[in-house]
Amino acid sequence: MYKRVATLIILIVGMFVFFLGGYAGNDPDAKAAAAQSNGHLAPVYSDKPIVLYFLSDEILKRPRTKIPNYRNGEIQFREDSVFQSFNEGHHPWMANGIDVVTASSVNLTGENDPFGGADYLYRGKMIRTKSGIVVRQITNVNIEMTVPGIGKYKFYLASPKGTSVLFIRKIMLYPELRD
Repeated sequence: MYKRVATLIILIVGMFVFFLGGYAGNDPDAKAAAAQSNGHLAPVYSDKPIVLYFLSDEILKRPRTKIPNYRNGEIQFREDSVFQSFNEGHHPWMANGIDVVTASSVNLTGENDPFGGADYLYRGKMIRTKSGIVVRQITNVNIEMTVPGIGKYKFYLASPKGTSVLFIRKIMLYPELRD
C-alpha cells in the first residue's frame, strides 16, 4: 500500500514540476480568440488538463482511515478520532466542498496565505482574494479555483461510505496559456 502512495506522490510532484517548467500545449488560435474585457485580454486556458491528483473508486472503498487525503501537496491519512469528532459536531467544514478545497489547496496558489482577508460572496459559494484568486462552488463536490498566471483548477470531491467527510478525489489543472 505504501508503495502505491509513494508512486502517487511521485506522479503528483512530477506533473507539477512539468507544469512549472513550461507547458508546451499552447494553442495560438485559442489565444487569438480570447475576448477583450476593459482593454485587456481575458485569460485563455488550455483545453488539455493536467491531472495532478486522482483517487480511484477502489481506493474510496477502503476503510476511511486508509484513504489518502490530499492536504496542501502532502498525502495524509486521517485517524478515526477525526471522524468521531466530526460526528460529534466538530469540524463541520469537512463536509463543505469549498471549505475543504481552500483548506487543502494553498500550495497550488503560489501564495503563503491566499485566503486571508478574502471576500466571501453568494453565501459562501464564491471566494475572491485580493490577488485575484477566485474559488467557485459549482456543486458541493465540484469546485473551481482560478489562479491568475497559473490557470484554472477543477476539484472533484467524494465522501466514502459511512461518513459525510469529503476527500479530494481529483484535481485537474487547465493551464493559463501565455504568449
